[in-house]
Formats: sequence, C-alpha cells, structure tokens
Amino acid sequence: MAALLRARKIFDKGILGMLRELVGALDAEIAECTYVETRYNHSLENVSDYKTWGPERLTPEAERLSNALAVLIELYATLSAVHDILRAEKAPEGLRSSA
Repeated sequence: MAALLRARKIFDKGILGMLRELVGALDAEIAECTYVETRYNHSLENVSDYKTWGPERLTPEAERLSNALAVLIELYATLSAVHDILRAEKAPEGLRSSA
C-alpha cells in the first residue's frame, strides 16, 4: 500500500479496501495492547456496590498506533468522498453514451 501511495495511485479502486484492512489490523493491535488497571476502594465512605473499578490504559505503542489509526480513518473518509465524486462525474457520461 505504501508503494501505491508513493506512486500517487491513491485513487485506484483497491486502495479503499487496503485501507479498510489496515484499519482493522491496527484496531486489533490496539485492542491487544490495551490493559485494565484495577483500582480498589475499601473505604467506609464508599457506599456503592462496587469496591473495584478498572479504567482501560494503552501501552505507549498502542497510543502511537491509535494516533496513526485516527489519521488513517480521516484519510479513508476523505478518499471515500473523492471516489464518490469521481463516480458521480462518470454517471452522466454513461447515461449520455447509452442514449
């Protein structure tokens, strides 16, 4: 995919599928690098039913991957819009040629 981007073939048909696969792979990797940090509260003032809670934390690698994921999702959305516009521009040509 990087070779296609360097060759400026960003508008080729298969690029959106490749981006979708890359987003899925990054998402799975981020989930794998996420852990739950368990915290306890045994205080007498704690009247809730739960004595523990666990916020999710990201490893530094997962943090970097999540930043890259955000950029790729924006790229995917932008490219999808461009592909839609390109298809919309070709639609009248197809109608004219069939008439």
